[in-house]
Amino acid sequence: MADPTFDLRSPEVRILECAHCHEPVAAAASPRLSLRCGYCGAHDEREALVTRASGDEGPAYRSRAAGRSGRRIEVDLGAPVAGLPRRARLAAARALYLERRRAFAAAHDRDDDARAAEEFALLHVATLVAAMQIAARDWLHARAILEATLEAVTVPVYRALVLTRLARLAAMCDAPELGEKWLSLCPPNLRVAEVASDVTVAGAMLARARGDHAATLAALGDAGRADAMVGSARWFATALRADAYEKLGQSGAAMRAWRGGLGGVRNAAMVGSVAATYHLAAETRRRSARGAALGLVFLLVAVFALISGLRSFEGDGRYFMWLAIAGGAIVAALVVRWWVAR
Repeated sequence: MADPTFDLRSPEVRILECAHCHEPVAAAASPRLSLRCGYCGAHDEREALVTRASGDEGPAYRSRAAGRSGRRIEVDLGAPVAGLPRRARLAAARALYLERRRAFAAAHDRDDDARAAEEFALLHVATLVAAMQIAARDWLHARAILEATLEAVTVPVYRALVLTRLARLAAMCDAPELGEKWLSLCPPNLRVAEVASDVTVAGAMLARARGDHAATLAALGDAGRADAMVGSARWFATALRADAYEKLGQSGAAMRAWRGGLGGVRNAAMVGSVAATYHLAAETRRRSARGAALGLVFLLVAVFALISGLRSFEGDGRYFMWLAIAGGAIVAALVVRWWVAR
């Protein structure tokens, strides 16, 4: 059974992974950690590596810019994970994560390029597993894998991407103080679009956790900024903006923000998934789904009526009746669209 001392809200608790069974372990936050696993009983003493913002002593990293060895730094966490099918289950993703951890641990003596490649592979699958665990409401294991990954990776960009996800998770756990602590550890001189977007979203989520929905909108800026964001931050920005308007009682503005940030069927699926996972804009999602369903029904009726009208053009003389039905269905679809957006 799990250690009863886990506290997902406290800034004074570290939650990592057991070195033996890889289940979550907790300890008081200090330079030296004493970790006893409540699952397998193993005891571990280790130095805590996350004690301050890193990267402030080195050169700034740019998105996909050359690293120390001239290698371009990969930051696209939205791409398919190498070695994993698109619709893989959590167990398969978790198994690949443990494989990547072992490969990364064995890469210490390899050259910079090989080590950086292993580091990104570990980061990529770890953030995917954490996202799957968050979707399953397993915040404890998500926290453990993110903190364990933060202890492992060394590239400032990669550390920042993990820290912003830890801050988002803290917001989910109603722990804005802890989230601010994670964000304060982000390297201050990174000029990377992916990191800047994630920091903005994490700040907006922390404002939401404090109940300050006006501050959420202020953090996100105007709606046009969503287009400037990259990676999953685009979906978060749309869902957060709609959620903030909804909480402020501005349902019309919430729906306009929701629809304005979609821009396509695939985008709609991504925004909907993020919103459902992070409990954002619940009423707006319901209104959007109802409106889409009703609109689709009326459009199907219109198509059926048009086809029937064409077939009856030289037949039984009901051509104008079918045209009237088609026109009425189209008008009804437009009314539904207006009703949803009002």
